Amino acid sequence: MADTFKIKDAPMLGYLNKDFELFYICEESLPDFSYHYHDFYKLLIHMQGDVSYHIEGKEYALQSGDTLLISPGEIHKAELKKACCYERIIAYISEEFFKHEEAFNVDLKQCFVLASENKSHVARFTKSSGSLSQIVRVLKSCFFSKDFGSELLKKVKLEEYMIILNRLLLSDNDTFISATSNPKVIEALDYINNNLNKELSIESIASSLYVNPSYLMHLFKDETGYTIGRYISEKRLFLASQYIANGKTMTEACYLSGYQNYGTFYYAYKKRYGVSPKNH
Repeated sequence: MADTFKIKDAPMLGYLNKDFELFYICEESLPDFSYHYHDFYKLLIHMQGDVSYHIEGKEYALQSGDTLLISPGEIHKAELKKACCYERIIAYISEEFFKHEEAFNVDLKQCFVLASENKSHVARFTKSSGSLSQIVRVLKSCFFSKDFGSELLKKVKLEEYMIILNRLLLSDNDTFISATSNPKVIEALDYINNNLNKELSIESIASSLYVNPSYLMHLFKDETGYTIGRYISEKRLFLASQYIANGKTMTEACYLSGYQNYGTFYYAYKKRYGVSPKNH
């Protein structure tokens, strides 16, 4: 049986109490992961395993060496296609981590920006990936080492990986791969995310896409794992939490994120996060 280093159980949104956390995981079966999202950035280096990743209505069949880039609030889950060793390294990265790196006049978050601009979450390098592979080998060894400075070396290697990753992406955006997706679901997701601060209904979304509301509801749930109503709610609550974190008042966050009634917003927020907006 392969060695396993498991990520701590966490609520759907996830918590990160440090600037970053790194995990090496190798296992032959996966829990039945539900769709979830985080309030931090997630970088995953896929090493081996027959795995598909579902992210915001898109499905990516992963290959060894792929790098997944998932931004805060993006709904995702992994799917193990068959019993095999699923090996990966995962980095959870906070905004503070990137701010510290800016002191060196470098924007390591650029890779996530480029992923968004290219409407993809997976970078695949068929050439010039040898330097990344070497970093991954050293990074993996750090998880098994008790030598002096091994913990610090993990951080150094993560930074080195992201520097090289950004260099490669900035020189060739074609490294982002396409996903399998349903065009109507992607249109619905785009419409929702572009209009979160406005009144949204299943009927208005379906009308904008020229499809039957019932058909869209079933299609959306099949492709994303969420009902349309729950997806809108999750996105609005996440948006509100970001507004509050950036200094907006609870009332401002309520209406800027699309809620029409403060009482409804307060109840939904407290139910979702376990605390009131004031205490989050």
